[in-house]
Amino acid sequence: MERTLKACWLPILSANPQIRRAFLVRASYEAPNDIHVVLALCSTGADDPRLVEALRVPYATIMGPDCPLDMMFAGSAQESEIEKVCPAFYAAV
Repeated sequence: MERTLKACWLPILSANPQIRRAFLVRASYEAPNDIHVVLALCSTGADDPRLVEALRVPYATIMGPDCPLDMMFAGSAQESEIEKVCPAFYAAV
């Protein structure tokens, strides 16, 4: 399922030149056992609500419309922390 989702996202990400890298990372918000999967986008531009919606559509198709997807636009400090624990599944060429 994860591979299928990433494959759906790749053309969307590559069509947005401001996106440099993308990660799927596990994050804990409040309690250590409160784990969520987050789509972290590293961008050279501002947060883009249209891109968020474009990425949400295939996710909802695969996972169902009631399954939430957490997304974030990561700053350089966050990107440095993320890349310590997981590789990017998308990197602009």
